Amino acid sequence: MSLALTLQNSWIAEYLRKTVVNTPYFHLDSWSLIHFCSGVIIGKYVSNWIIAAVLIVLYELFEIIITGLMGFTLAESPTDIVYDIIWGMAGWKYGRTFFAR
Repeated sequence: MSLALTLQNSWIAEYLRKTVVNTPYFHLDSWSLIHFCSGVIIGKYVSNWIIAAVLIVLYELFEIIITGLMGFTLAESPTDIVYDIIWGMAGWKYGRTFFAR
């Protein structure tokens, strides 16, 4: 069995694919917390919001490339990618505010 198939069918993958809220105007899944926390970490070190946004978008592109290379069949939807970026930037803003104290 390939590593990609093992990871794709693991309990971790099942947990991370769980959608908590999905409405036409709001999306929250288990990955949202990860993106928010990564934004907080970026906020600790990056003060410029444009650089933070570029880093977060580059990470999303990295996710797309890696999932394609590993052969995952469950790709993210465009809506999910946009919300990942929004959650990352919200985390960045929180990180800037929290670490500015």
